[in-house]
Amino acid sequence: MTQILHFFYAYIATMGFAVLFQVPRKTLLYSGFSGAFGWTIFQGIKLEFGNAVVATFIGAMIIAMIGERFARKGKHPFTVYVIPAIVPLVPGLTLYRTMLAILEEDYHLAAEAGSEALLVALAIAGGLTIILSINSYLRKKRMELAELRARKKQRLLEKKGSVDSTANEDLELHKEIEKAKIEDYYQRGDPVDEGENESLPEEKEVVQTDHITPRISAKEEKKILILAMYAGEIMVKNGSETYRVEDTIQRICRSAGIEYVESLVTPTGIHISVDLKETSVEHMLSSLKRIQERLINLDKVSKVNDFSRRFVMQEISIEEGMRILKRIDEEKEPYSIQFQAISAGIASAFFILLVGASLGEFTGALLSTIIMTYALRILLRGGFPSFFAHLAGGMIAAFLAIFIAAIFPEIRMNVMIVGGIMVMVPGVAITNSLRDTVAGDLVSGMTRGLEAMTIAVSIAFGVGFMINLLGILF
Repeated sequence: MTQILHFFYAYIATMGFAVLFQVPRKTLLYSGFSGAFGWTIFQGIKLEFGNAVVATFIGAMIIAMIGERFARKGKHPFTVYVIPAIVPLVPGLTLYRTMLAILEEDYHLAAEAGSEALLVALAIAGGLTIILSINSYLRKKRMELAELRARKKQRLLEKKGSVDSTANEDLELHKEIEKAKIEDYYQRGDPVDEGENESLPEEKEVVQTDHITPRISAKEEKKILILAMYAGEIMVKNGSETYRVEDTIQRICRSAGIEYVESLVTPTGIHISVDLKETSVEHMLSSLKRIQERLINLDKVSKVNDFSRRFVMQEISIEEGMRILKRIDEEKEPYSIQFQAISAGIASAFFILLVGASLGEFTGALLSTIIMTYALRILLRGGFPSFFAHLAGGMIAAFLAIFIAAIFPEIRMNVMIVGGIMVMVPGVAITNSLRDTVAGDLVSGMTRGLEAMTIAVSIAFGVGFMINLLGILF
């Protein structure tokens, strides 16, 4: 019975976290299942063997496998299903104990709790990384098989006399290979990483690109560059992984006939260089875009992902593509601030039930987290720096928890604070840091890891400052 209740609690909590990350509405139930199943596995192993690190590692692997499966079926990015699901595994209580021990100058306890939190975080990273690496290898093999199928079909066409010229042979083979690759990875809603492109070195030998007529002229090259840049900008601003942005940019350009495409994407900027390499046009275009605003809206990332699929399959024109991207960019968030705040309160309240909270603590966490999240969202929407916004969020969470605990002494302040902290956990930054690192984008991986660490420090500092301040005053 306890396991069933915990599955239900984790399901509701994960759905609340998913709302905060702005996942598409149709994926909410699937995200909840990923988190609930991963938590159930984690809890069962932990109770059986008493090792939280091993349990977290296996739980993260299960979540990654389920996320990959849902991504393939639902044609949405992998992160939509995984990011909300890993939040319950994040060692929020252990991190809080570490911070509290530092404030009390108990450095031995702080080192012990901090080491445990670090090991759990590494276990999450390891579990996700292993599954991502395995799936990346399997996708490479699928791409190789797709190429072999395309070549086989081309040879059959040659025997039947369906191909009359070298140019047609190359063009048909090129289209068949590209179609097979597109169909494969867009079935899972997740682009092929750079390693997969490297797994097809023979393509240049088989496809004589000099014979392939581009879809665009040299004059239209700039339009494609602007289109690809706009798509990448939307994705970076809304929390996409670096490798996904680069792959989307390259596929949009190459599908239009641009043979040379290079892109460099970081969380703070995008640089693209393109060249048609035509005999009559020997020039290269480059564009640089500075990214100063970064929010979390995985719904927009998913929509741009779908847009790139349609554009690569030549279902829409350049002009229509710009209109679609502008509409996506200007769309409002799928969930209102009020709904996000309520969802955060529900996520916090049900999460602390997983760690043994009482009904009073459940109610206190629900109310305090709704207030804190509403204030945090207002600050972030108003352009407040993320560090100071989360610092203020930590202060508000601590103040409300102390205030409620003062009125109702039977309520544990620490449990409510942990619930408030969990809804501010930088899950997107953590997951994207891992994915970028696995894909070989080390600069972006380190940058996002530093971003996650900065947010965590700001939350801890805000909570610690408020506890010390109220302790001095009262």
